[in-house]
Amino acid sequence: MKEGYYWIQHNGVAQVAYYTNDTVDDLESGQLIVGVWHLTRGDDICHNGEAEGKRTVKDVG
Repeated sequence: MKEGYYWIQHNGVAQVAYYTNDTVDDLESGQLIVGVWHLTRGDDICHNGEAEGKRTVKDVG
C-alpha cells in the first residue's frame, strides 16, 4: 500500500489517518507486521485542506 493520508473507518468513525510502511512487532502474536496507521484525530491535519479529496476509506478496526 502506498504511504500517505487516507480516510479510514476506526471504531465506526470515519477519520483521517496517515499510513506508513513501517515494520513493527505484534506483541500478542510475536509476528512482524508491515504497515502502521497513525491516527490524526484531534491533529490540525483533520481541519486543514491537506487531506481533502483523498476519499479512500479503509476499515482498520
